[in-house]
Amino acid sequence: MKALKYWRSSVWTVIIILATTLPSSSIPKSSLLQIPHFDKLVHFVLFFVLALFILSERNSLRQQGKLANRAITFALSISIAYGLIIELLQYFLLPTRSGSLYDFMANVLGAIMAVVLYRLANRITAGWI
Repeated sequence: MKALKYWRSSVWTVIIILATTLPSSSIPKSSLLQIPHFDKLVHFVLFFVLALFILSERNSLRQQGKLANRAITFALSISIAYGLIIELLQYFLLPTRSGSLYDFMANVLGAIMAVVLYRLANRITAGWI
């Protein structure tokens, strides 16, 4: 039953790996993609949501609307490590994708912003996150 506790972050992790490893030619063309550095926003949002889910799943103080330090440490560690692994995979192993320091920085900033905004998200979702 404990494994079900992590269903949101697990599903989101699969979504991230699919979104970041698909060949760039298979990504649908959109006018949004023409916006300079739009991909950084996508990275930011992907890792913002991942960190929010991990925070929610690991936070023993969620129902009180507070945030446990252990949850922060865990969420940042997992999100940042996963972001680094994704960029290294893109850089070294995926010829149709390119790993980028700036993408990694967007991943990290998304995870950090999730920590900063967690309490607000918790309040808005009435403890669901």
